Amino acid sequence: MAWSVRREQLPLNALLLGCAFLGVGLLDFSHMLSYSGMPDFITPNTSEKAIHYWLSARLLSALALLAVAWLPWGSTATRSQATLMTAAVLVLVAALHGLFFLAPHLLPLTFVPGGGLTSFKIAFEYTLMALYLAAAARLLWHMRRQRSFNASGLFAAACVMAQSEFFFTRYTGVTDIYNLTGHFYKVLAYAFLYRAVFVETVQRPYQAAEILPTITPQLTRCPDNRGTPPTRQTSQTCAEPTPSPRACSPCATSMISFPPITPCA
Repeated sequence: MAWSVRREQLPLNALLLGCAFLGVGLLDFSHMLSYSGMPDFITPNTSEKAIHYWLSARLLSALALLAVAWLPWGSTATRSQATLMTAAVLVLVAALHGLFFLAPHLLPLTFVPGGGLTSFKIAFEYTLMALYLAAAARLLWHMRRQRSFNASGLFAAACVMAQSEFFFTRYTGVTDIYNLTGHFYKVLAYAFLYRAVFVETVQRPYQAAEILPTITPQLTRCPDNRGTPPTRQTSQTCAEPTPSPRACSPCATSMISFPPITPCA
């Protein structure tokens, strides 16, 4: 969704979320293909291989949420920034695939069949929880102040993702109830995230567009700052005597900025 509206006035943080979760989606897809029992994904599938894709995807999503929680939302993304971010994410995903395919022995063990999770895997999951909660704390700070983005949706997504990671510290088998519950929470978090991005990129611009027709007629009924009367075309809407510049001052002051209006002839 964020990529589809990149040519509009898209906030830079919304573009960052879209590009980062493009990488998350690709890594999650490889995670699914790497499960034991699935046809081999380039190299033999193992639980260890699937967990590597999982952890890399979760780290990318946690860092993305942390970034958008702390970076300002005032700047607008450009086409060059969209291209650069997308290319950077694709290069990162390709590099991780190369590492997991060619040199998995360089990575620490995360799962022992019959023994469960290793201490490294559990510590990594708790680190992810800390990153998500740090993002949630910052978003909660934004919710208590006037803001220009859907902080509540991102806050809900960060909290649910943190809860999801907790379940992934408890399972002893890749098909037990803790693993299943963790995946359910992840889907729920993505629903909150989708809602936040939808409001920011689609719903909010349409709401702003709906306000314009209600304000523009008020401006056309007012003379300019020098008290010049309206034109013949607008005289029907200005049946009352021409107000003084001071009387029309409420029309000249608006919460929304407009370009200068050509004085009436």
